Amino acid sequence: MPKENIRKYILEYKRDYTKSQIVQALTGAGYKLSDINQVYYSLPSKKILKRNFQSQNLIILKIIIFIIIITYIMIYGISYLSNL
Repeated sequence: MPKENIRKYILEYKRDYTKSQIVQALTGAGYKLSDINQVYYSLPSKKILKRNFQSQNLIILKIIIFIIIITYIMIYGISYLSNL
């Protein structure tokens, strides 16, 4: 049961805090360092990084949409000015 709690905590806070901050919080809560390290290194890296990739994909999508909108405005503006 304690290892499941450690696992949940790590997965929840991995993207917001460093490993040392997570370890410090868990040891402060009374968990053993050996249990924390065992759980930490047994987690697949994809589960830990999944949220980061989703966040990065959203940022990239926003940037692409912004570039498309700016390009459209520039093309529309140039064509409008050439018709004057």
